[in-house]
Amino acid sequence: MLAVHPWARLWATALLTFAALSMTSLPALVWVYSMVLLLVLLVSVAAEHLRFVAKLSLPLLVMLAVIWGIVLDQAQVPRPGFTGWQYAVFTWLRLVACAAALQACFLPLLRSPGHLRAFIAAWRLPRSLAVLILGALVFLPEVQRRLGRVVDARRAQGFRVSGLQGLRDSPRLVTPLVSSLLSSAVLRAEFWGHRDILGRQNRTFEGMPVAWSSSLGWLSIAAAGLAPWFTRLPG
Repeated sequence: MLAVHPWARLWATALLTFAALSMTSLPALVWVYSMVLLLVLLVSVAAEHLRFVAKLSLPLLVMLAVIWGIVLDQAQVPRPGFTGWQYAVFTWLRLVACAAALQACFLPLLRSPGHLRAFIAAWRLPRSLAVLILGALVFLPEVQRRLGRVVDARRAQGFRVSGLQGLRDSPRLVTPLVSSLLSSAVLRAEFWGHRDILGRQNRTFEGMPVAWSSSLGWLSIAAAGLAPWFTRLPG
């Protein structure tokens, strides 16, 4: 993962998001999205972005196309010079570009606790809020893992965990699941304290100037994304 300074990461994401929201022509927006895709490839979150496009954004595109291309009249399109179909694609592409910029900014931090800790420290957030953020990030994956273990244990004991009988016995999963989650939370707090994940010292980026090589790469990509806004490409 690129060792990008936290503030450089935030500025690049803010500039690319602003560029996506400021475009007034479809070619300019396509150009910005291509810059965001380049950033997504550089930070190795292309697989996550493709899953987002396939599972969430494509159904949204279908709904927008039906609304603006079929249901509503041409006179009701908010942007002059756009047909209903063009406005649907324009709106969808703007949302996808903003989502890709946010994914490129935050998803790599989830893979590295040290960089995430440095990112939180650069924001100078209170330690209690940092604990809340980290706990929220690991909560759902931890619930899935613990629930899988409880279900496997019930299945090994000969109980049905599917169908109507499994639905009736589902309340019996709550007690071992909650107990397991509490035990896991205690162990995680001890591990975080031992590794100083939430310490106030920020050693990951200590002595690293913002205008470092990788940071300049991020900012140059952001500047390239803003280029169509300044040149006013025609629609």
